[in-house]
Amino acid sequence: MSSQPQSPAVIKFVPAAIVLGGLGWTAVVWLFIYSVPYAAGIRWLFFLSFFLAVSGSALPGIAFLNRRFPGRIPATQAVVLRQSAWIGLYAAALAWLQIGKLVTFATAALLGVGLLVLETLFRLREIGGWRS
Repeated sequence: MSSQPQSPAVIKFVPAAIVLGGLGWTAVVWLFIYSVPYAAGIRWLFFLSFFLAVSGSALPGIAFLNRRFPGRIPATQAVVLRQSAWIGLYAAALAWLQIGKLVTFATAALLGVGLLVLETLFRLREIGGWRS
């Protein structure tokens, strides 16, 4: 047995994923069925619910990847939640950009690379704080 700390187990994230994903996808479906798509408040409610739905759906996968491929410093629960929030933010931003027909491969790739750079900088800051 190794004494090196590990990332949290995936099962710890399942209740949060069910709540976030369930609420988010339920709200998205409700908005599609019962609302007018061009109302300003409804549009922002869609982005919020889509963000929650995608973040909740990505949570177990992100937890599994962090558990399966650990770095020098294992990911904490906050790191896994933040990484799934990045995925939700990415999806919601692409949905928002699609309204103006601004999504191309280049904008999607640049937005994704920018979010990856931000997460890398956050993780580097955590590694630096770990040593001191």
